[in-house]
Amino acid sequence: MKGVSISGFGKIDEKIGMASDWPIPTPGKGQLLLRVQACALAPGDVRTLSGLTDRFQGPKKWPFIPGGDVCGVVVKVHEDEKTFKVGDCVVSRFDTVPHGGLAEYHVVKSSESERKPASASAVEGAALGSSGMAAMLLAESGVKPG
Repeated sequence: MKGVSISGFGKIDEKIGMASDWPIPTPGKGQLLLRVQACALAPGDVRTLSGLTDRFQGPKKWPFIPGGDVCGVVVKVHEDEKTFKVGDCVVSRFDTVPHGGLAEYHVVKSSESERKPASASAVEGAALGSSGMAAMLLAESGVKPG
């Protein structure tokens, strides 16, 4: 599969590249394999790429594929999956490590996924993950312009 790769911490325009020989991941228990339609980059992705949070969000090895908030179609499920089935269009946010979403296929946790609202595009669906949740929490907290 093709995916965007990052070769190390630093300026994104110096570290980003394309890779065409990444293996298609296999979903384990509690996971779904998505054919990615859209990926949103959230603040966690920026922190990861900067190296500021490498102790708990950093990649385990280089290069890696960034991105954790995605929208895609389920193409494979673990045999124990009860909530989603092949063909479902879902949105998913990263759990603790925002890696893997800027690729053709991405494994996500079923517990961090929801069906995409029919009225939302794939791009809008991907943005509903971390960034959408942060915006909703701010709006609900009473934060006002100015």
